[in-house]
Amino acid sequence: MPLGNPPPAVRTPTPQPGVIASHRDLPYADGARTLDLYLPSRGRPAPVAVWLHGGSWVAGDKTPVPAVLLGLRERGFAVASVNYRLTGLNSYPAQLHDVKGAVRWLRAHAGEYGLDPSRVYLVGFSAGGHLASLAALTTGDASLEGDVGGNLGQSSAVGGVVVYAGPSDLPRLAGECAGCEVSAEFQALGCSFLLCGERGRAASPVVYAHRGAPPFLLLHGDADRVVPPEQSRLLDGTLRSAGASSRLTVVTGGQHGLLDATADEATREFLLGLANLGRELDTRPPALEGGAGG
Repeated sequence: MPLGNPPPAVRTPTPQPGVIASHRDLPYADGARTLDLYLPSRGRPAPVAVWLHGGSWVAGDKTPVPAVLLGLRERGFAVASVNYRLTGLNSYPAQLHDVKGAVRWLRAHAGEYGLDPSRVYLVGFSAGGHLASLAALTTGDASLEGDVGGNLGQSSAVGGVVVYAGPSDLPRLAGECAGCEVSAEFQALGCSFLLCGERGRAASPVVYAHRGAPPFLLLHGDADRVVPPEQSRLLDGTLRSAGASSRLTVVTGGQHGLLDATADEATREFLLGLANLGRELDTRPPALEGGAGG
């Protein structure tokens, strides 16, 4: 299966009955780069959870959105689900530039849609988790910021990151995945995209960990054969060593997907805590690795 697209038995985002986007296909850069915006049923200005889909960087779409995120609308959150350029015709770092451009667009249009520009968070799965990590860790890096969509007076910084099964050390992932359940598309990426040599290292979130990073919540299944859980352990350890806040939950028996109710609850608590309490939470010692049975 492609990276970011788990086998059918693995839990993937499914639409919530009756939940439709408040605004569909809003162009944050041009007609081909759009986002869907799901506004809360109450409360303004609203914190924003930005969803980045998986799909090996070569596939995927901004719909559907995980139910755990859509459910946060009842707690006052808005959810923005972003399409970014896929690889093939668009080489890295185009995808990262798109994510940052979408965040800047949301801030530029916060007043129009009742959003709180000071409370923007990224949530990504697999390839989307990789991009979420990179975007959060490289704010202000001129070579990686890009100018997608303009709005260059706005910041691309975020206040926290939730990563499900995200790659963090791409050269190491390339070596580990000799026996992974990956598609021909992923294997064919080879050195042409991210996975090898200096290009892979330069696109690895572990390289950019620093003390001033926003808080991270990392979620991974210990039975993941697409992105091994060591990828999240590496990022967690690197962030902590740098003095940043990181929490890792490894779910026993979890495959490459959005895991279980434990992961859902961790995501809710993390985002609600950041939105309600601000960065004061970051002064607490990082939690030890844990999770359902792990």
